[in-house]
Amino acid sequence: MVKSNKFLGSVLLISGTTIGAGMLGLPVMTGFAGFFPTLALLFFFWLYMLVTAFLYLEANLALKGNV
Repeated sequence: MVKSNKFLGSVLLISGTTIGAGMLGLPVMTGFAGFFPTLALLFFFWLYMLVTAFLYLEANLALKGNV
């Protein structure tokens, strides 16, 4: 019987989940919209995630571990 490598399997599982099927569809959908509209949308979503992260950080610092 062959011993399986659990670490490699775990890395591949996490990588596959992180990348996801959506990453494969991005080039097709951005081809329809064009380069600059896609760039604007990516910047908008980056900014949205940045603001959300700062809000989480502010809430975390306000609680100071008193949950």
